[in-house]
Amino acid sequence: MNAVNELNQELLAIKEAYEQLDREKQGLIDELEKRPVEVDEEEAKQVISTTPFSYILVCDIIFCILEKDIEELQQLRENVAVLTTQCAQLDAANHAWQQFQQTQFDNFQSKLHNYFAVDGNTSFDEMAQQIADQVTREREDFSEKYQALERANNDLRSGT
Repeated sequence: MNAVNELNQELLAIKEAYEQLDREKQGLIDELEKRPVEVDEEEAKQVISTTPFSYILVCDIIFCILEKDIEELQQLRENVAVLTTQCAQLDAANHAWQQFQQTQFDNFQSKLHNYFAVDGNTSFDEMAQQIADQVTREREDFSEKYQALERANNDLRSGT
């Protein structure tokens, strides 16, 4: 039972990590969509050649800022690609974990099928309760039989 709880906790942790990565990915995508469009370098040079020096200086500053934005945008794109890959890996791991857990459950259920009334809708908790109830019944039956044997033994001893 503890193993199943631990596995369920691990699955929940994986799901939470996946959801966190998905939120981060969406945030980065939103940020990328808000970024300004890249400037055509040739067009910018043509504008600079026909404008006064003060405008050229301003344009150089803006171009430097744009270059930094472009670098940052490229880094954000790379981050989104990494996060997308990680999300896909977590999704695959989550899917594999769910398949493993379902297989284990099905195997457990098929082993109990010969001893207890279980069907496709019987939950793991219900199966565990059936096992506990059966053990309790058998313990009580054993105790009653043992007491009856003790009485019979005492009767035989006292009769001899």
